[in-house]
Amino acid sequence: MCNGINDILLQKGGDQMAQQACLTLYNAIKDSTKIIDAMKHHFEAIATTYTATADGIQIQLFDESVVEVHIMNDMKEVNPQIAGMQNYFAQAPCNNKELMEKVMLQISLFNCITGITFVVDEQEDRTNAIIGRIYAVANDCACIILYPDMSMYTADGKLLLSIQGNSDLNAYNPIAYQDFVMEEPDFKEEDIQRYENIKAELEAHGYPCISHIMSTQLTKVSLYVPEIKEIAKRAVAIFACAVCAEGTLMENGSRKIGLREFKAMDKQFHCKDFLSKKERAFIEARKVDESTSIQFSWRYECCAVMLWALGFMELNDFDSICDVAGMATIIRSFDSIEDMCKAANRRSDDELLDMHTRVLYYDWACVDARIHQKEMEGIDPGVVQEHHYAFNWLCGANHTDDWDQIQPNT
Repeated sequence: MCNGINDILLQKGGDQMAQQACLTLYNAIKDSTKIIDAMKHHFEAIATTYTATADGIQIQLFDESVVEVHIMNDMKEVNPQIAGMQNYFAQAPCNNKELMEKVMLQISLFNCITGITFVVDEQEDRTNAIIGRIYAVANDCACIILYPDMSMYTADGKLLLSIQGNSDLNAYNPIAYQDFVMEEPDFKEEDIQRYENIKAELEAHGYPCISHIMSTQLTKVSLYVPEIKEIAKRAVAIFACAVCAEGTLMENGSRKIGLREFKAMDKQFHCKDFLSKKERAFIEARKVDESTSIQFSWRYECCAVMLWALGFMELNDFDSICDVAGMATIIRSFDSIEDMCKAANRRSDDELLDMHTRVLYYDWACVDARIHQKEMEGIDPGVVQEHHYAFNWLCGANHTDDWDQIQPNT
């Protein structure tokens, strides 16, 4: 257990009245009820009652205080949290590159988040009794513990990583509960060659490249490509929302102008019928802040990937943004989604795999450069990230066809 626990959990000041504190457990586990079982087991000696809740359990202690346990294991909720965690810790200035890679891999494995809240006061022994039991649960269930100061600890009390880049460890191997079996990709010679090709390309440009093939690299067996009609619909939906965003952001633009552009697209393609939930919320909102509009305008890059996949255009390299005017000409030349599908010539699986592999390692290079505060000369990281998002959807990398749930993790 880390030293100075009350200094972290208890905010100093005033008369040191009892306050709520929270520790969060992250792990890779199939059966999250194991966490409940472990909590009951380790708190048995200091608990009076257990009460099941919709998402966990409440444990009443002998001093009548309550420990609340809330479990999140719905991946639609977990994935955004994990993505945010990756982006946050990617900023940590850790000099141990290999350790940093392993920590980022560990975060990507998490599929369960358990928030544990409890009362802390000046009684150090009482606090340690509670914390010690939480650490025992973490040990049983192969968890990493996140503190309120955003420091991660292992179940044996060692600092795994802080946002300052500090760690008690020189090396680390990702962990998972015994019931969690990660499917190891069966890499063939062609998959290894894809990695070697991209590695050589990155090194030739002086960009960083991970020293081994990544588990997130797809194979032909793991590839799942949507039907041509679904790709066409996605391209149009993305473009329509991006046009709306651009109409709002441009000089002398307005929300009214943006919505007028969207309605024109909807009249032509009936695209409102196949918007994602987030896209629909964006279109139907009365007011939209600038940052949201900027986010949707960046999606032009995703649309470019869809049009490339349908055989309508070539992609620019990662050094420049897409040709929006050219994309508009392509899309508006069709009277309907059906006409678009008839004209399409979908790229081969090999081409899709080549491009997904390429953007995966380029995105890793961008993350690595950000971690080490280096510039990626000749590369626009925003373009890379949008392409990664689109190719993950195109290739089934996240095992979902829900556009809003794609996670371009490295």
